[in-house]
Amino acid sequence: MALVASAISGAAHANGGLLSVTGAVDFGGAVTTNGDVVIKGTTPMLTIGDGGAEDTMILFDGNAQDFRIGLDDGTDKLEIGHGNAHGTRAAIIINSDGDVTKIGTDTHTDGQFLQWDNTNGKVVWAAASASEIAADDISEGDAATTITTTTGDITISTQNVGTTFINMSGSAVKVVGPEAASGSLEIHADQGDDAADKWKLAANTGGTFSLSRYSSATMAMPYLTVDPGEGNIMLTGSLLLTGSALTVTAAEAASAVLTLSADQGDEAADSVTFTAADGGVLTIAGAGDMTLDGTADIILSADGGNVKMDDGSDTIFDFDVDNTTMTIHDDQDTGDKFTITVAQHGATTVATVDDDAAAANLTFDVDGDITLDADAGDIFMADGGTTKVNFDMANNVIYPETDNQIALGKSDKRWTNIFTTDLILNNDRGNWTIIEEPTFLSLRDNNTGRRYKLLMEDITDSGEYGPDSEGNL
Repeated sequence: MALVASAISGAAHANGGLLSVTGAVDFGGAVTTNGDVVIKGTTPMLTIGDGGAEDTMILFDGNAQDFRIGLDDGTDKLEIGHGNAHGTRAAIIINSDGDVTKIGTDTHTDGQFLQWDNTNGKVVWAAASASEIAADDISEGDAATTITTTTGDITISTQNVGTTFINMSGSAVKVVGPEAASGSLEIHADQGDDAADKWKLAANTGGTFSLSRYSSATMAMPYLTVDPGEGNIMLTGSLLLTGSALTVTAAEAASAVLTLSADQGDEAADSVTFTAADGGVLTIAGAGDMTLDGTADIILSADGGNVKMDDGSDTIFDFDVDNTTMTIHDDQDTGDKFTITVAQHGATTVATVDDDAAAANLTFDVDGDITLDADAGDIFMADGGTTKVNFDMANNVIYPETDNQIALGKSDKRWTNIFTTDLILNNDRGNWTIIEEPTFLSLRDNNTGRRYKLLMEDITDSGEYGPDSEGNL
């Protein structure tokens, strides 16, 4: 049976046939059909309600349970829920802005997310503390993503250790610590089952940054600490650099300082500092001894300047590499000094200076021989730059530089014995040579060439003589 009408008002029933309406239909009462309802047309629409201030819904009337989709006119919200009464047991609520304001019957709070409650077999709101999330791909798009835990840890794990990785693409990974506490990032190797496999990067209260390694079950003293407030970078333990250079750069108009500390650096005496100041001035300072121990050469290159050693304030040793002069200053009066200067051809001058007296003596105190080897040249003895005695090594002669000016011995400072061959005596009055003959002594007048024999009397065994050649009385 087919019922065709342009407008129907009141109750309409179509049993076992087709109810076909070609125009608008206005049923003033209930409409019951035992078949399907099909709404056709170019822009078909099913309107429920007439714009009045009243609730409307589509009710799904089940045998045991009822469900609804409808408008709660009192709140101006669309509800999808259980039962035939709005405001009760709503599963989804959408407000007039099109926002979903509720999912599920649980009361949610800020920061919670939906998770599956396997015990109760439903989706519930829970704090952002999922114990485990397994997924091949979790994407948030362009929005920020926050995972929050109140008591436990957040673990992101790849199952194939060593072959799969956690990749983060972005400008930064941010770790924020709680109030008055550090923010840290731990990196574990070998599944983190050993304490030695664990490292921690930490931003500490006070603005410092540290790199630490576990020792036993606790975090050991940081190996690396960065203190931007003080401008310091502190390293604890050994540092192995395999690159070509270590560069420490200071701020504008400030010095760059590298400090090496032993014994945890808890005492000033345990530290050595390398300071590079403006102009390239390098200072190495330490409270203890300093040792340069090289298996090959140790080279100090001053590039035409000086290499100096001081006692904390005054320069004591000064190596002038430009003028090839080594100077040693007296630590009580730096004007008193000793210098060794090497000039062209290896000519070397050793000099002492007393700036306020003439007591800059030079003493050679050796545990062995002192050898002056002039290599066929001369050895001079001078006074104030004036040569007094010349050791002419080439001609095997020692002579005073000025005639008749140098005495050998003094009246109260005599030589014991003089061992010589012929003895030549020459003054302003005579010139004689004493010659030793086999049995007597002769004299030769060098001015005339005349020879004379000394007449000698044998007084052996007479007791009239002093010590003999053997020193006996």
